[in-house]
Amino acid sequence: MADGEKKPPQTNEEPKEGNPRPFPTTPRSKNGAQARIFALLVGINDYQGTVTKLGGCVNDVNLTANYLREKFGKKKAIKLIEAKASVDTSENHGRLHLRMLTNAKATYANIISAFDDHLINGGGTADDTFWFHFSGHGTEQFTAAEFAKPVDTNGNALPSLEPNGKDQSLVCYNPGGTQNGIFLADKELAAMIDTLYKSVPTKEGAIPHIVVSLDCCHSGSGTRDFQEPAGFKSRHFDFLRGDGVTSQSVRPLDTYYNNYYSKQKAQNGILRIPQSRHVLLSACSNVEKAGDLPGGGVFSSSLVSALATAATADEVGTLNYADLYKQTRSLARSKRNAQSPQFEPIAGFNPHTAFLEGWSLGNAREYEVVPNKDKWLIRCGAIHGLPTKVDASELPEGAPQEIIVKVYKKNGKEFLGFALVKKVGVQASELELLEDLDGKLETIKAASNKQDDLAKEPYIAEIFQLPEEPFYVHLDGTPEATAPLRKNWTEVMHERDQDLTKTNILIAARPEEIQLASVRIVINDQGYQIWDLAQNRAWTPAPLSISQEVTEQTIVEMMKAHLRKIARWTRLLALKNEASKIKEDFKLELFVLDYAQWVATGKVDIFEGDGLNMTEIYKNAKKFEEFPVRLQLPPESFITPDNAEEMGLEVDSDTVLFGLRLYSNKENRFYYLYDFKNNAAIDFVLDKELSKKTDEQGTDLLELTPFSMEGTEAEGILQLKLLVTQKQLFDKELLVQSGLDADKSMGRLKRAGSTDDWDARTLKLTVVRQ
Repeated sequence: MADGEKKPPQTNEEPKEGNPRPFPTTPRSKNGAQARIFALLVGINDYQGTVTKLGGCVNDVNLTANYLREKFGKKKAIKLIEAKASVDTSENHGRLHLRMLTNAKATYANIISAFDDHLINGGGTADDTFWFHFSGHGTEQFTAAEFAKPVDTNGNALPSLEPNGKDQSLVCYNPGGTQNGIFLADKELAAMIDTLYKSVPTKEGAIPHIVVSLDCCHSGSGTRDFQEPAGFKSRHFDFLRGDGVTSQSVRPLDTYYNNYYSKQKAQNGILRIPQSRHVLLSACSNVEKAGDLPGGGVFSSSLVSALATAATADEVGTLNYADLYKQTRSLARSKRNAQSPQFEPIAGFNPHTAFLEGWSLGNAREYEVVPNKDKWLIRCGAIHGLPTKVDASELPEGAPQEIIVKVYKKNGKEFLGFALVKKVGVQASELELLEDLDGKLETIKAASNKQDDLAKEPYIAEIFQLPEEPFYVHLDGTPEATAPLRKNWTEVMHERDQDLTKTNILIAARPEEIQLASVRIVINDQGYQIWDLAQNRAWTPAPLSISQEVTEQTIVEMMKAHLRKIARWTRLLALKNEASKIKEDFKLELFVLDYAQWVATGKVDIFEGDGLNMTEIYKNAKKFEEFPVRLQLPPESFITPDNAEEMGLEVDSDTVLFGLRLYSNKENRFYYLYDFKNNAAIDFVLDKELSKKTDEQGTDLLELTPFSMEGTEAEGILQLKLLVTQKQLFDKELLVQSGLDADKSMGRLKRAGSTDDWDARTLKLTVVRQ
C-alpha cells in the first residue's frame, strides 16, 4: 500500500513456521507422496436433562469411520460403537490416523483437547489432510459484546461482526443436564482451523488440506408443513426460546477457544474472525433443520453413500468436492426434501480436487456437447451465465460480439474445432458448427423416434469467447493506492483466480464509463471497501485493511473474487428472455400482511391446526401484481418482538409477512424461486411443478414468510428471481452462490434436455420505515 496508508501492526512475537502461508497454491500432485488422513469424528446421541436425545449421531461416526478404514486404512472389520456408548478411542493404520469421541466423552473441553492433540499437534504436516466431523445438536447463543458491538481503541463504533448478535454453535455433551460451557461457537471453530492451518509444519508449495463437516442445525429457525420420514428428529435445540439478552446469557470474550480472541484484541486493539483455506460441508442451509434418523443423519449417511458408490476413470471411490456436493445433495433431498446440504470452499479452496486427497480432479468450465435431432447442443445455458441478448453498441471497442466455444474429444482432450452458440436456452444451447469442426462430430442414430441420438464418443466444450456487456468498476483512490489492484486486474494470481477482463469486468477509465459503473471500490488509509452504486450502499460492511493476518496480496485476491461474485449476482438478477413465448402463461401476485392489517381483521388466527390459515391470511393481505413494489410503513405497522406473541409468532426484529400466489393457464410448467441477498449470496428457495392449470383461486407458490429489518435500517430490500421452464431443470442449484464472506464455486455440469422455452421474472419488494 502507498506511503501514509495503514500498515500492519508491529509485534515482537516470533512468527510460527509457515505463517503467513501463500493464499492458495496449486493442487497436490496425484503422483506425489500420499497424504495421511488425520480425522477427528464426534457424535452425540445421549444428551442430558431437557436437551432432546438423538438417535443417529453415533452411527454417523460408525459410517464415516468405516469409510475411512476401507479407503485409507488396513482394518476392515471393526466392532461398531453402540448408540449410547461413550468412547474416546484412537487407531492408526495405513494412511489413517483416526480419533473418535462419542456421548459423555464429547464434552466441550474434550473436543477442544482432541482437536489440539490429534489435529494440530498430532504429527501431521502440510502434505496431509485434516478432517473434523461433528454430529449432534446445533443452536444459537448470544455472542460476546465485542463481536456484536465492536469499538476501536478510541471507543469509536465499528461495524458489527455479528449483526444478529448470535453465535451459531455446536452443542457439546452436557453432563448432568448443564447448559453452561457446552457451546462450541462458529467463531471458535474458525479460530481452531486458523490455528491448525498455521501450526502444522510446512514445506515450499504445500498447504494443509482441511475439511470440516457438520451434521447439525445452524440456526433456530426451520420450515413448516413438510412431511418428515418416520422416526425423524431435528438436530436443533433452542436454548434461547423465551430468554432475553441478559448479562448471564451473553458469552464473555475470554471463554472463546484458548483465549484466541482476547489475545487478538489485546495485541491488535480490534477483532477479526480468521478465514483459513478449508472446505465446509454442512447438513443444511441456515433456515432448515438437519434430519436425524436412527440409521444416521440424512446428511452424513448421504455423504458416505455418495463416497462409497463413487467411481471415476481414475480410481474407484474418488470424487472431487464439486461432484460430491451434487451427489450428496441429491441423495439427501431424496430422503428428505426439506434439507439441502451446503458446501462452501473458503479462502480459495479448490472444489475440483479429489476428496481428502487434494490432487486435481475435474474442471468447472467444461460442458458436454450432445446431438439432438440433427442439431448439436452444449449443456450450458442462461442458468450457467450465457448472455441471452447482447447490445453490440454497449460493448467496448474490439470486444467479442458472439459466443464461441472450443470443442474437444473428452478422452485425451483432442482439440477438434470451434462452434458458435446460435440459440441460448435455459440449460442447454444450440450450436452452429464452424467450418473447421463441421463433419468431425459423429452420432449414432436412435433406433426409435422416442429416443435421443447418441454421440459416437464423448465430446466436451470450453467457452472461448463470451460477449457479456461490460461491468464497470470505479477505482476511487490515489494512483498509488489503486496500483496493486490495477496491476493484478488481468493477472491470474492463483489457480482459482482469473483475468477479470475475460468476463468483461472492466476498470472505468473515461468519464462516461465512470457514469456507467456498477460498483465503486474506495481505497484509502482505512483499507478497501466495495460500494453498490445502484442502491448507494456498501457491499462489504467495513473496509478490509492490512493486518498481521491479512496481506495486501490477499486483499487484492479477495477484491477480485468479490467482484466476480457481485458481477454474476448483478447479471443473473437482470436475466430475462426477450424471445419468451410463455410470458402470458402465468401470473404472479405478491401479498403482504403487517401488524396493523392483522389488527384490522379482528386478529384472525394465522394458524389453523398444524398449518397456516392461508384463506384468511390471503383475504386480508395487501396484494400486488406489478413489480417492483415499494411499501412505506409507519412504526405501528411492524410485527415486533413485543407484539408478535399476539399473532402466535416469534420474531427478533421489526417484521412484515409476505407470500406469493401463482396463477397458471397452461399445463406442465416448472417454477424455480431464488433469493438474491444483499451480500451477493443467491439462495435456492423452492421449486414447484404444475402439471395442471390452476383455478381462479390460484395456488400458493410461497406461503407466508417473514421479512425482517434491523432496528437501524431505514429501508429493507427483498429481491427474488423466478425462473419458469417447460422442461425440468436437472440442477436447480446452478444459480446458487454464497455471499462475500466465502468463496463458493461448485461444479455445475449436469445432464440437461434440449433447448426449450423459458421465462424469468424479478420480484422486488422495498419496505421503507416512515
